[in-house]
Amino acid sequence: MFNRLTATKHSMKLMLLGMLAITVCSPWLRSTEPAGDSGVFEREVEPILKQYCYECHTGSQPEAGFALDKLESQVRPGPQLAKWQRVAEQIRQREMPPPDKPPPSAEQSRRVVAWIVGELRRAGAETSELEAELAGKYLDHERLFSGPLPDALNNPPRLWRFSPEIYSRWILRSGGGLAPGGQAMTAAADQVFKDWSGHAAVDEGVLAVALRNAQLAAERATAHRIDEGKIIPAPGAMQGLAILLDPQTPLDEKTLKYHLNTFAFYRRWGRFSDEELQKYVTLYQRAEKVGGRAAGLRAALIAIQMQPEALYRLELGLGPADERGYRLLGPRELAYSISFAFSDVLDKKLAELANTGKLATRDDAIRVIDELLTNETFPKPRILRFFQEYFAYTGASEVFKDDAVLRGHHAPTLIEDTNQLISYVLAQDREVLKTLLTTNLSYVAARVDKAGMVTRVVPKVDVHKNYGLN
Repeated sequence: MFNRLTATKHSMKLMLLGMLAITVCSPWLRSTEPAGDSGVFEREVEPILKQYCYECHTGSQPEAGFALDKLESQVRPGPQLAKWQRVAEQIRQREMPPPDKPPPSAEQSRRVVAWIVGELRRAGAETSELEAELAGKYLDHERLFSGPLPDALNNPPRLWRFSPEIYSRWILRSGGGLAPGGQAMTAAADQVFKDWSGHAAVDEGVLAVALRNAQLAAERATAHRIDEGKIIPAPGAMQGLAILLDPQTPLDEKTLKYHLNTFAFYRRWGRFSDEELQKYVTLYQRAEKVGGRAAGLRAALIAIQMQPEALYRLELGLGPADERGYRLLGPRELAYSISFAFSDVLDKKLAELANTGKLATRDDAIRVIDELLTNETFPKPRILRFFQEYFAYTGASEVFKDDAVLRGHHAPTLIEDTNQLISYVLAQDREVLKTLLTTNLSYVAARVDKAGMVTRVVPKVDVHKNYGLN
């Protein structure tokens, strides 16, 4: 387990700033000559534009009114700057030349975009969007699926903010509901596929809710009453922690470390190293001098719950470098990454493998992933959620909710039926996307009981008759 930072707003902001300072150049933008050299345009850029673009975008009546031969090779602030940005976007995203025209090679496209980006920088323009890795429909599928990539991947260190599902099902519910707090990790309404590294951060609003939840959990874990001079733990409190509040009970560092470690393990973070525990002991001692044992214990428990691992999945590359210079994920990072690729909780078995050095290599990761894929008892809600986000059918309850107009329509039933259909097709594991896009099969009136078992409703409800599923 790696070092955790002190749980304060100041330290969290420092961590975010530190991550923002880490930059990795994309291979798209490595230019061999400095921006501003007019000779580069004549020698390397203009010949490519002449070959692939000038046929349509020159003369008195250019296509779309866009004349490339009218653009100056020295990019300056003004109207022409935006036009050069558009040229770079169109070439980079392979939207130009059109499909019926021969395209430039990947190296020719890279050369043109790199020159434009260099000129835009020299003119003081913003270039971050042109420097970002291509994604979605703009991915080069031939390059992506044609075997090992010949050049270096642009995989910068990242912090993945927890999704609402992870925060709710792991952080809030772990430990028997110690923290009956609110949802801190809200999602943007316009997001379909959720990018928790690119579009979600731990801002002051998130920190405020997370801190309040940590306070509630710490208060509940140590809740007690005094009856005839004895400490009586309240229902839901952790017995060992509440007993420590008795001033008559000796409390040395070893005992305190044991109970703090128990709390961390109870909350599914695994166990701390002695060095990590010492930081929380020191915090306890400082708070205890001011407010007594209760204040000291609660301060330590809050700090444990506000560690980065309670807010982020870290992907920093804390492991050793391989022969190509890539830094591997550390054992703890691997445990998080693999767990959250399938589910919404950190798997205890994976955490234990990481802590004992059995999840440290690429072969270890492959072995563990293969075992999980074939383990039918291991929950994998993230796989179904991918298809829910891809097809967006779970929004039916919000779109179709007027029973007076849509009589016989019951969106939750159809959503659950679709969940069962997807699970069935996934289990067949043959042409999954093609099957889901073309099948005329449907589960009818699926229901899930309290034990999580799928049952059937007979006779069929009206909603299925209305959709021709008789």
